[in-house]
Amino acid sequence: MSVVISIEDDIYYKIGTEKGTLPQLFTRIQFGICLAPLIPLESISTIEKSLREIATASSLCGGQGYKRCSCKTKCGTNKCKCKAANILCKSKCHSSLSCLNK
Repeated sequence: MSVVISIEDDIYYKIGTEKGTLPQLFTRIQFGICLAPLIPLESISTIEKSLREIATASSLCGGQGYKRCSCKTKCGTNKCKCKAANILCKSKCHSSLSCLNK
């Protein structure tokens, strides 16, 4: 989700999110409009970041792909990669072992 920050030459739109502002300009056909104000303008970051950086920051699993652990214990400490990254273990981490971080 993002917000139109400015309009340049009546056809190019500058877009910002809570995680950063995109450096490139977009045309109207490149995004959809929601008339309800879902993100307050005060929460938009003015720091320019690439689309990939913003997507990674917004992702629940830390970006492209996913983090996973291969713990043989119950994932109760920060030795577990998932617990240290503050995400929950998934079935791909350790399928049948008991886990405290699910």
